[in-house]
Amino acid sequence: MRLCIDFRKLNAVAVFDAENIPRQEDLFNQLSHATIFSSYDLCKAYWQVPLHPESRKYTAFQTPLGLMQWVRMPFGLVTAPATFCRLMRLVIGQTPDLLSYFDDTLVLATSWQQHFVSLRSLLVLLRRHGLHVNPSKVSIGSSSVEFLGHMVSSGTLVLVRFFGCQFL
Repeated sequence: MRLCIDFRKLNAVAVFDAENIPRQEDLFNQLSHATIFSSYDLCKAYWQVPLHPESRKYTAFQTPLGLMQWVRMPFGLVTAPATFCRLMRLVIGQTPDLLSYFDDTLVLATSWQQHFVSLRSLLVLLRRHGLHVNPSKVSIGSSSVEFLGHMVSSGTLVLVRFFGCQFL
């Protein structure tokens, strides 16, 4: 269970946070050369981002136990997606063979030696920034991997889950 507060009033007055969200098409284009994949999902990703102490008061909410405020970034804030994408862009940077889309991260390679170097790079970066992966959602050294609703393998991309709307 994840608690989500109705932040509509706060979101209405929030300062817009412009950050480029990675385009899925661009990410898929970067996958075409890879033959070895590892995938990682960050555990409760937004909750790994601390809120600035001055911002916490704006997230306050009433409970039977009294007034509470978030100390980590909650779901529902209009600025949360941009903040998290920026964080992952800063963590991974221009590291070759690492791709990130929100909390989903891929390690790509064409050789095992290259793959192990890239895996180590990712794990060092995550540790350095205090980010934790969900162990039950880790896949290491696979010839195919599910990423953004597609099954990806060497030069192949197949839609496996559709997230769009269904009209009657």
